[in-house]
Amino acid sequence: MGSGADYRHWRTSSNEPNFQYSDELCVSFHYSGGWVTESCSYERYFICYQGSQSEPKYVFVPTPLTWSKAQTYCRQNFIDLATFKSDTDYQKIQLSKFNGFIHWIGLFRDPNLHWSDGSSVVFTSWDSVSIMIGSMTVMCGVTSSGKSGQWKFLPCESRLPFVCFDRPGRKQVVKMRLYTDNSVDLNDPVLRGTILTKLQNKLEETGVSGFTLKWRNQTDGNVFQKENKTQFALP
Repeated sequence: MGSGADYRHWRTSSNEPNFQYSDELCVSFHYSGGWVTESCSYERYFICYQGSQSEPKYVFVPTPLTWSKAQTYCRQNFIDLATFKSDTDYQKIQLSKFNGFIHWIGLFRDPNLHWSDGSSVVFTSWDSVSIMIGSMTVMCGVTSSGKSGQWKFLPCESRLPFVCFDRPGRKQVVKMRLYTDNSVDLNDPVLRGTILTKLQNKLEETGVSGFTLKWRNQTDGNVFQKENKTQFALP
């Protein structure tokens, strides 16, 4: 949104703006007056403008397109989708020209979506249920197996079960055999941690990086299994 974003003329009879559904982020001009929020994927007629922002001239385009395609068309052939900065601009539109159709205008809500790890959103699977986004500025996504995994928004304070993920990595098991005197307990947690740190430092000194060493516990909870009086083995 740019110039004119502070001016609003919502259709109050339908309680706009309600942003009732997850993808209802674009705005159209209703044929009976006022603006309504709708899914940006709907194909609507639209209004472009030409001239200047201070003296805009509005052009009705009777070709149904999605909001983004309508924006592209207006930018290629005129200035942009229609911008309204005041009641004076709004009153330049004659509703009789709508002929019963809803028309896209240039107002939209930037979703600013991102995953919690910071990666960009390239896939979406929104459910068609009513969610009443309303004036919420921060929302969190939820999903449900009962809805075939489709998504919707809820307040981030909602208490729900959650799903974590881990990046797949290569795992390699290395067997070790350590020799020590009988007085040393290699299964002591402090000693195990010290050994692990020394092994990791030694590998890094040789140029090996990007790895994490972990002990693997046996069924009895220990890492090392004693083979004889002076020998311990790491399976």
